[in-house]
Amino acid sequence: MREQYGTMERPADPVDTSNVLAGLAHRFAALWQRATGHPGANPCAQLHGEVLHFSLEQALTAQQADLADNDEGYAVVVRDVSTTFDRLYPQLADEMERNLHCYVGAMQVELVPGLRGVHIQVQLREAPGLWRLNRLPGSCI
Repeated sequence: MREQYGTMERPADPVDTSNVLAGLAHRFAALWQRATGHPGANPCAQLHGEVLHFSLEQALTAQQADLADNDEGYAVVVRDVSTTFDRLYPQLADEMERNLHCYVGAMQVELVPGLRGVHIQVQLREAPGLWRLNRLPGSCI
């Protein structure tokens, strides 16, 4: 049985997010590799409240990681990663909305230079059904 909220159709029963989050993490990694040429490692997606966190290690080049070791360089690399994510956003947002039954909003980028990693947080909006999700820790290994 399904319930309708506004223009989004929501599942009436709990949704197991483990496979959904794993699928979103791998989709993020695949889109990242296509956009940057860097496959990354250990793709991860976790849901904390109404924020979806993506992590991907080895996503930055060695040069980007070195540059991100100081405040000025960090800001430059964050802008670069944000620009890259903006190109991936339409495809990934569609999957997030479809699989998590909500809308996606603002995002924030953080870097982990030691792991050459990126962390991207995406705000989920108009998500009255999120409380029904069976929230497992995420897809992280």
